[in-house]
Amino acid sequence: MSQYFRDAQTQPMPVVTATPPSPQRLLPPQPPRKRRRWPWLVAIGALVVFGVSLLSYALGAPSMGVTPTPAAQPTHAATHKPTVKATSQPTSQQAPTSGPAILGSNLGAFVANYGHPNDHSIANSGLYHFKRYPGSTLDFLIGTTDLTDGGVYANRVKDITVQAPHAGWSQQEATAACAAFLPRDAVYKREIGLANGYDKIYFSASLAGLFPASSFVDVNGNQVQSGLFDVHYLYSSGTIIASCDILIGTQQTQL
Repeated sequence: MSQYFRDAQTQPMPVVTATPPSPQRLLPPQPPRKRRRWPWLVAIGALVVFGVSLLSYALGAPSMGVTPTPAAQPTHAATHKPTVKATSQPTSQQAPTSGPAILGSNLGAFVANYGHPNDHSIANSGLYHFKRYPGSTLDFLIGTTDLTDGGVYANRVKDITVQAPHAGWSQQEATAACAAFLPRDAVYKREIGLANGYDKIYFSASLAGLFPASSFVDVNGNQVQSGLFDVHYLYSSGTIIASCDILIGTQQTQL
């Protein structure tokens, strides 16, 4: 046996001590994570405040720190449309023009002689009132234009009413007042007695050319001779005349 082997046998064997594993550090158990509820609480709170604000606004009381914005008020448009509208303002058709203010003249001649129509006028219907009596609502003169035929006739006066003051006129005064509005070439034809006055029929050659032939009719709508017109004198009481109405045709002979 070799020296090396003997020496190895006599040498004590080294004792190997096993190092026990270090124990693992144990962390304390974590409590379960709680859900964050504050967003829901804020939302619920906002709804409560909004509801209280609406209730306060409805009851007329001040809200809890919230100033409600008033809703815009609806605009109520008119649901009806008036058929006519009175006006005292002149229009382009009411511009003053030269010439006498008589049956068949343009409206402008009446404006030139009697001023602009007053607020009793209804332009949409071709009805124009002039010269109101002082301290009264009664107008001296009313003219109606020929809107029915339109065109060049729409501004031509086919009907004239001359009104007496409240005291009325005698027959002579009425004749003089109404004669101022007859065509200058008027020729008297005849007189017809009526229950409420009397009617005088005239003929005017110049008037015949100012309106269509179809505009000259009688009370039944039948066509009569072009150029005929009549003047109806209306009683107020007894033989006192309240007004006279001058109209193309013979429509007033049976009133």
